[in-house]
Amino acid sequence: MYKWQRIKALHAQGVGIRQIARDVGVSRNTVRKYLKEAGPPQFKAREYTKELDKFLEEIKIMHAKGYIGTRIYNELKDKGYQGSLASVHRYLRAIKEDDRTAKLATTRVETGPGQQMQYDWKEWTLLVDGKPVKIYLHEVVLSYSRMKFYTFSLSITTADVIRVLIEAIDFFGGYAPELVIDNGKQMVITHQKDGIVRYNDEFLKFCGLYGIEPSACANYRARTKGKVERPFYYVQEHLLRGLEVGDLNEFAVKLSEFQEAYNKRPHSTLGRPPEEMFAEEKGCLVKIPAVEPALLHHKEPRKVSNDGYISHDGNLYPVPMRYCLRRVWVENIYGRRLKVYDEAGVLLAEFDLHQRLWRGWPKVSGRPT
Repeated sequence: MYKWQRIKALHAQGVGIRQIARDVGVSRNTVRKYLKEAGPPQFKAREYTKELDKFLEEIKIMHAKGYIGTRIYNELKDKGYQGSLASVHRYLRAIKEDDRTAKLATTRVETGPGQQMQYDWKEWTLLVDGKPVKIYLHEVVLSYSRMKFYTFSLSITTADVIRVLIEAIDFFGGYAPELVIDNGKQMVITHQKDGIVRYNDEFLKFCGLYGIEPSACANYRARTKGKVERPFYYVQEHLLRGLEVGDLNEFAVKLSEFQEAYNKRPHSTLGRPPEEMFAEEKGCLVKIPAVEPALLHHKEPRKVSNDGYISHDGNLYPVPMRYCLRRVWVENIYGRRLKVYDEAGVLLAEFDLHQRLWRGWPKVSGRPT
């Protein structure tokens, strides 16, 4: 293109063909050719016929069978291939790159109202009274309306996950029959490459009691539950980052206020607020079944010591003295509160576990009898 432009420019200045050819470094015939043509020259790539092109179908078949490059090369030589092993390896690398790209490609799927919900959690370090505390932020979202429920815990057990889902279902006033989740050990024991999933028994019991079909996303493809993944970034940047609170109760209030505002904010893809779309979806949700709470919430037995204390997670907690040497039941709620019940299910005492974690338990001046 540069030579063509120079030839045209010099010719316009009255320079002769011989001099133009000398200045530009081309033959006089090339100068005459460019001067004769009205438009610029068009580059035409040479067409090559590759030796490997005649064997592409055979290579794809052998690649699908898992053959390595050298075996494919030897098989092709028997079929008349005269090219190099390097050419075979280059083509195999191109196939693998195409496969990898295809696996990474994600198509956004929208579900109908009341069909699907998604759950996940995020770990975060929160400053509480000037001290760092590791919390787990939980999110449950209805896939159609993007209506969201948030809570947090100080522990991350199967019992915590089940409690979150129950609270979310109560918040929505119903639930979707499909639940998309990650592969956390609290829910999934194994997720094999062939798609076979073995779920945690306690989590599976919860799903059975509610009639929910769990759907663990493919390994290393968290974006398949993107409706619950993407909002975490918004929560992180618009609430969590730089946040300091005096205590966890203050954070609970802020999280509740954030949830309310977020559900009223128009969704970037749908263009409508989740709260508005939820009004359409709510009637499509499955009604909450009557389930015995004892089947859902995990409690552990403890024996009260002769001086009226129970042990939990290495700490001692007082209960009424009349229960000395008797069995009681304890329920850990999100690692934040501990409830103590007698064998009839009557609540005996409650304790804030997070205060015990960093402030120390206050001295007991007296105890209930």
